[in-house]
Amino acid sequence: MSLTLFFRRLLLLYIAFIIAELGSADVTMSWLPEPLRKYEESQASAADADLEMYLLAMLFLVTLVCYTVSFIGLWRFWPPARWLFGTTILLSVLGTGLSGPTVMSALTSTLGYIESILSGLILALVYFSPIKEYFEKQPVEAAPPPPDAAA
Repeated sequence: MSLTLFFRRLLLLYIAFIIAELGSADVTMSWLPEPLRKYEESQASAADADLEMYLLAMLFLVTLVCYTVSFIGLWRFWPPARWLFGTTILLSVLGTGLSGPTVMSALTSTLGYIESILSGLILALVYFSPIKEYFEKQPVEAAPPPPDAAA
């Protein structure tokens, strides 16, 4: 298997784990003990009128857009996609840290851990493996000089 094929499959796997983590958060809510489920539901209903939660939702949307652009860029080996992907991971960490206490099932937590490992692997590949050469800008060859008008 070529390195580019491996890298692209890794990107698809990472996207699948992100979707699985987000989906499992809703699906596995019923698995939680009653007090934890009530706490999570009260947090969700209280968030509707909170300015802080509105700002966190905006941060989430910005992060989602940045993830989308960086995934497309990584797929096409666009040079700015490397730093955009790293910045997006930092935005995601910032949003998680600012969101306060959260309650999640073991499955959701495990999917999040796997997602973190995959993001680290992707970062390592784009900066420290031969795949980094695909992201480095190729020098533009100088155009030949125009013919002399006098000749």
